Amino acid sequence: MRITPADLSSAAQQPMRTVPPQGPQGQAVPTATLPPSTPQPTSPSPARQSIKPQVAPTLTARRAVPSRSQTHKRRLFGSFFIALIAMVAILLPLTLAIRGTSNLTGEGTAQSEQTSTESSTDIKPSPDLVPGSTGFYTPKAAPFNANDPSPDWNASPGRFWYHRLTDRQRGIYDVYYAALSSGSLECHVDIDSFDEDFNIVSGAVYLDNPELFWYKDYFNYTYWDEPGQGMDITFGSYYDLESVPVYQQQVEARIEEFLATVPLTATSYEKAQLAYVWLANQSVYEYCEHDQIITSTLLEGHSVCAGYARTYQVLLERMGIPCATLHGYNDSDPEEGHLWNIVSIGGVTGYVDVTWGDMDDGDVDPQYFFFNDKLLEQIGHHIDADDQAKVPPCPYARHR
Repeated sequence: MRITPADLSSAAQQPMRTVPPQGPQGQAVPTATLPPSTPQPTSPSPARQSIKPQVAPTLTARRAVPSRSQTHKRRLFGSFFIALIAMVAILLPLTLAIRGTSNLTGEGTAQSEQTSTESSTDIKPSPDLVPGSTGFYTPKAAPFNANDPSPDWNASPGRFWYHRLTDRQRGIYDVYYAALSSGSLECHVDIDSFDEDFNIVSGAVYLDNPELFWYKDYFNYTYWDEPGQGMDITFGSYYDLESVPVYQQQVEARIEEFLATVPLTATSYEKAQLAYVWLANQSVYEYCEHDQIITSTLLEGHSVCAGYARTYQVLLERMGIPCATLHGYNDSDPEEGHLWNIVSIGGVTGYVDVTWGDMDDGDVDPQYFFFNDKLLEQIGHHIDADDQAKVPPCPYARHR
């Protein structure tokens, strides 16, 4: 029989009849019922259909259904993974916080061991300084710590340099101080010959006691030819001794004026910060007759580094905060001396330079308040070589 193309065309239009398979003796074989196929979208009309290359269909393997035990294991693993992530999210910040606190504690202890061998008391963690809106760094808590790296400094505030003298030098210091604090400019020491100890003591008395503002850091001495007669010392003075009580009253009034601005709830750190800003706004940098003493800043309104540093020491000591005046120089003028402060707050020591913080335009630069050794080096400050070993390091105070 011959089949023509017309026959194929007509046969394609007829529905296909499905003949069920026959088993033995003409019985029908059971077949599985397949789900209906998803209807395919209607192809676009020939006028809008674009010509695309034909891609051969791919065979997709059916995913094996996991058993109940496998599903249970996967759920357990997923729950464990989620719990692990949650645990890390909780413990990571806590670990970092504990690590930071332990670093501060360890650093404070190291500082204590370097600066004092007289106390084995553990140093409390240093205050946690955080940036403030004014540009200063404000601690979360900065209580005054009696276990300071320099216990002798706390025991007798204002005698930072006294405790760094030899026994012989301290004996001379005691004689100097007894005379000056009693209003005398003369004293006698039971030493027959002059030596360098007298100059060292004179500088220590000057730096430790800014409230003795009339004392000028120089003296004359007279010794006798016969041994055992000792020496007579005559000190220089900025003021006539009869006028000193008047100036003392005026100075005290200015100090009380500042203390009245300090809140009763202020921490030691906040008190030191308030003194820094207040003092910078009381004076301008300018040479004058009394620029080495506290009357220049408190009474005259103009001073240089010595007046700023010594006044700052007075203000902090009146609030019970250990503060000392350091002498050194800056790289900008090595021949010209420079004075600034070192302060102890909560077991941490830091430098303060009110002179550099005073911008003379009503503004105060916060970066020179309670800064560390790194910034000290960057700005070119150097402590006198003979005193470097006597000054506690400041590696843990804030840095800009």
